[in-house]
Amino acid sequence: SDEALKLMVSWTDHYPFFTQIVGSKVWDAKKGVSKVDVDLVRSVEQAVHVRRDEFYGLIYRMIDKAGLLEHAMKAVAAIEAAPEPLMPGQVRDCMAEGTDLNHEGVLKIYNHLLDAGLFWEISYTEVQAAIPSFFNYFKKAYKRQRA
Repeated sequence: SDEALKLMVSWTDHYPFFTQIVGSKVWDAKKGVSKVDVDLVRSVEQAVHVRRDEFYGLIYRMIDKAGLLEHAMKAVAAIEAAPEPLMPGQVRDCMAEGTDLNHEGVLKIYNHLLDAGLFWEISYTEVQAAIPSFFNYFKKAYKRQRA
């Protein structure tokens, strides 16, 4: 149904892998049912969110293992606080603030976080969250780890 599809889309965060996760979970739950309705979709909600959190955990651990949590937190804060999209150099400047990193060091960290999927560059002129909902996960995990 249209309502079921809207609900499924709302769980994807417009991220292609999440579209696959949602579609796969609904497909597995469908088992011979000819119409996918809201009740069927809601029956897989928890499984979808568990799988998303597992994926988020992989990204978080990748950033943590590289020792880049603090730099990532600076990038997240800067991207979220900016009234307009930041340019890559502006994000790098925010990450370098309060450190003794040189341009090459900041660029290496920035590229690592870009490769990890923390953020995306759009036409090399603006930076945005690769998965906006991951920022919420990241901030909670970062706070929990620092407590």
